[in-house]
Amino acid sequence: MLTVKVSAEEIEEQYPFKNLNKDWMGLFAPDNGVINVQLLLRTLYSLARDYGADAKQHTKVEKIRPLDKDKSIWEVHGTVHDKSVTYVTKKIIITSGSYVNHVLKPSFGISLGLDIWEMVATYFNANAGPNGTIFPSMWFQFAPDVNKRSRLFYGFPALPWGPPNVVRIAVDAATHTIKDPSQRRTNVLSPQDIQDTQDFVRDHVVGVDHTVPASTISCLQTNVFDNMFVLDFLPEKYLNGGANKSVAIFTAGWAMKFVPTLGKALSEMVLKGDSEYKLKEFSITRPAPAGKEIIQENCEPVKETDIKVAAMSLFDTGCEQAQCSSYGKRELAPEA
Repeated sequence: MLTVKVSAEEIEEQYPFKNLNKDWMGLFAPDNGVINVQLLLRTLYSLARDYGADAKQHTKVEKIRPLDKDKSIWEVHGTVHDKSVTYVTKKIIITSGSYVNHVLKPSFGISLGLDIWEMVATYFNANAGPNGTIFPSMWFQFAPDVNKRSRLFYGFPALPWGPPNVVRIAVDAATHTIKDPSQRRTNVLSPQDIQDTQDFVRDHVVGVDHTVPASTISCLQTNVFDNMFVLDFLPEKYLNGGANKSVAIFTAGWAMKFVPTLGKALSEMVLKGDSEYKLKEFSITRPAPAGKEIIQENCEPVKETDIKVAAMSLFDTGCEQAQCSSYGKRELAPEA
């Protein structure tokens, strides 16, 4: 990746930032970009239909099991609203994100050890007009925690497909973490995460109104113990007699920017039995600290008491939010 090193003084001269630590430095990445996720999804769906794929709306997978008469064939039992449906196939790819355990537990008797972040993203009004505030592209700040609160902040410019003169700035961390999407707080956003971002905007961003956010959203980010992907076959021992290498799985990590490659990897895995992108670092059985193993057997249902506060690390990688954005590799702040 081509980058240009810039000093804190140069950052403040060229971009709308202020009061940066004078010892800081940044990396400017000319090929930094922003993904229009809604357009991406529509485009991929259109391409998939052109190749004969068929998407089923409002269809919940209840259980996957091998056919009694032929274990090389899978039955996928589901519901469409209140109606039961069954599909038959030889290969399965599971990519249900934070809901992956809703498929794995009833089908294969296992769950994955997930830490799901309820991430908060806030949009702020920026000065308009010819002399208004302009962020040329996405940026990211690396800084050590303060009083155990993350100082990893990111931002995106006003976008052609979004509201005018509104920028997204948020902390790349989550105060509130859960084990299952059913625990998501649907009517509460973390006030601490919002306040941290408002304080950052007030202290370090020029021409952006920190006082009252234009809007605030939350979205789920799925992680395992090392914040990496899970890209692998489901091990044969859990397939209930089904054919080996017939069920592939992808979940966790910061992945939107890798969607085309991940799709290629998963299709190669189920059609050819392997892929150069199925790395040992993404293995579902990779070594993990005691109690942090990815595959969890004999797991109990998640309880509300399992909800905890995240301990944020400076070594997390990537950045994307569901239905919102997935942008670029993290560089020293700001990235533009």
